[in-house]
Amino acid sequence: MKTSQGKKKNNAVTFNVQAYHLAFYQNTSQFGLKIKTEISDKIYNLLQTIRK
Repeated sequence: MKTSQGKKKNNAVTFNVQAYHLAFYQNTSQFGLKIKTEISDKIYNLLQTIRK
């Protein structure tokens, strides 16, 4: 009885960890994309001002 309960608990923990990592990776990729677009916009604006 005790061991089966322990296994269930461990499975829940690993599942939570996997879900957390998945959410973390999705968030970081979106965040990275946002930063990339912001930086490229700033560079583009900078180039436009230099050309004027």
